[in-house]
Parts: sequence; C-alpha cells; structure tokens
Amino acid sequence: MPRGLFEPTVMFCGMTNSPATFQAMMDGIFADLLLEGCLVIYIDDILIYSTDYSEHRQHTQLVLQRLKESDLFLKPEKCFFDVSEVDFLGFILRPGQIGMAEDKVSAVLIWPKIDSVKALQCFLGFANFY
Repeated sequence: MPRGLFEPTVMFCGMTNSPATFQAMMDGIFADLLLEGCLVIYIDDILIYSTDYSEHRQHTQLVLQRLKESDLFLKPEKCFFDVSEVDFLGFILRPGQIGMAEDKVSAVLIWPKIDSVKALQCFLGFANFY
C-alpha cells in the first residue's frame, strides 16, 4: 500500500460537510457572476441566464473559462447550451415563466390516499420542496 500524503481530486460522497464545502467553493469561484445576476448555482447544477443571445454567449464563455481555471470539468451528456427552456431542480424555466416539471405534477396527482400521520408527513415533505 502506498504511503505518504494524498490529496483528493474529487469531493467525497457521504461526508457530512461535502455539500456545504462544495457549494462554498462554487460560490467563491463565481462570486462576481452571482452578484451580477446571470448565474444560479445549486451544488453542481449551474444555470446561466441572460437578456439576449450575445450576452448569453459571453456569460457562458466566462463560466466555462472559470471552470477550466479551477480544474473543474463538466459532463457533456448532462449539459444543455443555448436553450430557451430548461428543467432546473424540478422546475421548468422559460422566458417569463416558471412551472413544475410534469413528472412532479404527475407524482402529486397519483399520490396514494393518505391514511396515516406518517403518510401525511411523507406527502408534506414532498410538497413543501415546491
């Protein structure tokens, strides 16, 4: 077994502070863009929004540049670029509109009859997220 000091190259899953640590790191990397109001970050989900296409291209290039400078990478199969509608954290975002994702609406519509306090708590936990 190798000996010495090791530095992780990815965030450990399952550690109590991992989400908060990662969020703080992302907030630090993109602080100016977050203050400018063209970016929303939730853990590893990044949403870039702009008023026009030209501005959007600039914001996207800035985000990609910052990711590269910070040795962070994207999974291309999880990325959507230059779209006017996106599912972000269970919400469908369109210009001037915010709606719930269809699968979330369907889950509420087919929810089984609530017949206990525990079942009610489960439903309220789901519903309160939205």
